[in-house]
Amino acid sequence: MENDENQETVDIEKFRVKELPDTVFYLPNFITPSEETILFDLISRSAKTKWTQLRNRRLQNWGGIPHLKGMIPEDMPKWIQVL
Repeated sequence: MENDENQETVDIEKFRVKELPDTVFYLPNFITPSEETILFDLISRSAKTKWTQLRNRRLQNWGGIPHLKGMIPEDMPKWIQVL
């Protein structure tokens, strides 16, 4: 993940997805190929207990455990905090 000093200011409005709610944006090349590789590796190496298998996919919850009465907070790993 690169330093903030290397990032430039971008007009985010041009990345809004008009067919979806106003909070949806598509940012091509948001991360570099090397950052993608690092993130994929970190996610893949996560403990098997972090994975939840659903019908046609699997997922991981980070930052909290879903509960009927809301989220049970948990600390985010350092590698996620930099994002």
